[in-house]
Amino acid sequence: LQKNLASSEGATTASADIMSAEVRYRYRITPAERRFFRSFQTSAYAGYEMYHNADTLYFLDGYNLFKFGAIFDIPIFSKWLLGSHLGYGMGSGTTKFEGSLNLDYFFRRNWSMGAGYHINLLQQENPAQFPTFTVFREGYTDGVFHLKYFF
Repeated sequence: LQKNLASSEGATTASADIMSAEVRYRYRITPAERRFFRSFQTSAYAGYEMYHNADTLYFLDGYNLFKFGAIFDIPIFSKWLLGSHLGYGMGSGTTKFEGSLNLDYFFRRNWSMGAGYHINLLQQENPAQFPTFTVFREGYTDGVFHLKYFF
């Protein structure tokens, strides 16, 4: 069993209209039996996500969620890694489902680059800025290119 202390992701815009931050505690499980299962890595995580938007004309003004989920990494050949992530978050009247799929190539032992696709589905009940809605649903996806360093 291996533990990863924390990871975080966040972004702010130059005008500070949108602020997003996320912190996770990840617990990695690496089985000791058999070669294939030893290379297959499964992780569980718990975390907190905060999102606030000052421009609330068309989108939610914000939410705070406690999240949990699982991350799966499968090595392919010697330098490729196929990964996926499934997560669920819940807060005061807000729920979120998220998933991702990514492919990474390790060009050095601690460095990789790759591409991925994320999907996020958010639901908020009785949103204050939309009084005519009893339930507000928002979905968004994004494709990413990334460079990672592992320590």
